[in-house]
Amino acid sequence: MNKIIISFLLCILSSSQALATIAPTNLLEDFNAPFPTWESNWLGLNSNIENYYGSGATGKQGAGGLWITDGDGIRAGGLTETVEINFIPSFGSKLSHFGIDITTYVTGLFIQVFDISGNTLLNSAVPEKQGIYHNFSVNSDNGISGFNLFTNNTNQIEGNTGIDNVSVTLSSVPVPSAVWFLSSGLIGLLSIRKKVSS
Repeated sequence: MNKIIISFLLCILSSSQALATIAPTNLLEDFNAPFPTWESNWLGLNSNIENYYGSGATGKQGAGGLWITDGDGIRAGGLTETVEINFIPSFGSKLSHFGIDITTYVTGLFIQVFDISGNTLLNSAVPEKQGIYHNFSVNSDNGISGFNLFTNNTNQIEGNTGIDNVSVTLSSVPVPSAVWFLSSGLIGLLSIRKKVSS
């Protein structure tokens, strides 16, 4: 009987530890370290975002912030200018929240945020106030594929727009091992009840 109780307690302990791993995860990037590692490296590893002023450069507005580029080399060609930042799909599909602070020298700048299916979650103007950051955030039940900064004129966004405090939440996803451990703990409890009542 004691062995059964000990086994049951071990199963419950294992399941509680496994269940703890499925809680939502919050990540923040405030660009206090040089590119590409920055502060925690999650943003550089999971998107095409780059520093316009080059690897290792710090933001022009001080210790924090990043002068954004998507690294495609296209600058203000034609009637519009767009910076497209895409998350790696396996990462973006887990995101339930996205937030970003933006400052710009560009007139007529907009930010758009998209879910995994390409639906627009946010389409908002960014005020042209140099050195003053404005926060934009959005929640999604269908992941977040990335965001665009764009203008309807030829003003160059890259090198003239800074971002800071990029935050995301990775939604909680049940871990199969946690479900298995919890199930085995419940089966153990039922076995103990059966033996005690017999």
